[in-house]
Amino acid sequence: MVRVRFYGKMRRIFGDEREMEGKTIEDILRVLEREREEVKNLREHLIFSINGREAKVSNAVNNEDEVAIFISPTGG
Repeated sequence: MVRVRFYGKMRRIFGDEREMEGKTIEDILRVLEREREEVKNLREHLIFSINGREAKVSNAVNNEDEVAIFISPTGG
């Protein structure tokens, strides 16, 4: 499982963190979009990191990784 931490507006939507499964950040994002339609509108404003390093939506994640999802300062 991957630990996903949320910041900004994403934290208000999903809480502080949760354990999720996925092979990429894209996989995780798709699950979040299915849960909350509004995430689709925020997508272009999201910033990601894996284990504290900047990441792209296409980056792979491994078990025990920590993914952080932020809203850009001017987005959402």
